[in-house]
This record gives sequence, C-alpha cells and structure tokens, in this order.
Amino acid sequence: ILKALQVPNIYLYPRFHAAVAEELEANPPLVEELHQALTPKMKECQDHLKMAVRAVMRELKAKSPMVDFSVFLGGGDVRKKRKKNDYTSVGQIGKTDDSKNDFAITLEQCITTNFDRVISRQLEGDWHRLSFKVKQLVKDLGKLRQLFHNLIHYDSIDFLNFLQGIKAMNASSMEPSLWIGEYSGENVFRIAKERVYRVSQKGKLVTVLEENM
Repeated sequence: ILKALQVPNIYLYPRFHAAVAEELEANPPLVEELHQALTPKMKECQDHLKMAVRAVMRELKAKSPMVDFSVFLGGGDVRKKRKKNDYTSVGQIGKTDDSKNDFAITLEQCITTNFDRVISRQLEGDWHRLSFKVKQLVKDLGKLRQLFHNLIHYDSIDFLNFLQGIKAMNASSMEPSLWIGEYSGENVFRIAKERVYRVSQKGKLVTVLEENM
C-alpha cells in the first residue's frame, strides 16, 4: 500500500482512546429525548397527506408498470394490519378495490423517506419516453413530500399560502394534479384553512392562527 501510494511512512490513529471507552462504560451518559407533540389538526393533515401519497402511487402503478413498488407494498393480508380509522374507512379513495397489491407506506416512511426520488430514479433511463401524465404524477409525489416537511416547519399562515399557490398553479396546468380534487386533497385544504380562520354562525371570519406545536 505504501508503495502504491508513494509515501514513505503512514501514521495510524485510533478513532478514540481506550480510556474514553472505559470511562463511558463505567459512567454511561444519560440521554433524554424530548418529543414535541403535533396539534390534532396537524396529525389529521398528515393522515390525509399519506392518503394522497397512496392514491398517487396507485395511479402511477396503473400508468407505469415499469416502476418497482415492492418497497411500498405490504406482505400478506394488509387489510388485517390496518386500523379502523385508516384511509379505507373514509372518502372516495377508500371505496376503491385495493385488495391486491395495496400500498402499505407508513406515515413514518412518508416523512423520513425520499419516496419520490426512489421512484424517479427508476424512471430516469426512460424519462423521455414517459407520458406527461406519468411525469406529473412523479412531480406530485415530490410536492406531497414537500408538504410533509412544510407542515412541521411552516406556521399555519405560510402553510396555507403554500397550498393556495399549488392550487393556483394546478388550475392553469395542462394536466392538473388529481390528488387535489380527491377526498384526501380537499381535506388537506380544509384543515389548513381551519388552522388559520373559521366562519362564525353569523358568517364572519374569525381568526384562529393555530400554533404549530
């Protein structure tokens, strides 16, 4: 190795001293994890965003069979693993026949996984041959993943403004995003508005301005 690198000497340093390891074993550090809970409406919004991701993936699978969705598919009878309040119990998306090859992507995967990049990388070689509809679905996945991030990092007003920007761009698009008109998408917009304002019984707007956490 020295000859190949053309260096006369090499110095090897341990990653840590043995004394440090012994000290940590004798006195292990106390680690406290603090988790800030989300508001009920933020949790509800996350659930509907997850429903939208599943709907887009299901549509993408039908339009582009070349994509490997095995990482998002549940093994065995997925319906037994669902909770009663899962997306199959409400809305139009739940009315579809998803008994076969259902997407079991979890909320944790939606938040921590770059699921849109996983799919887009599979289509890179054939991107120029894909239809505009398939490309739009891939972009929708990226936008939905961004919404998961913005829901936590944006305040209620900025998050609503971001959603309204998406809706305005979608209205002028040649191929509008289907998830916006779905049950899950409509509820995302509804919850975002309820976090900012509500309509009183007299028809007046009442400011809410829900805090993120």
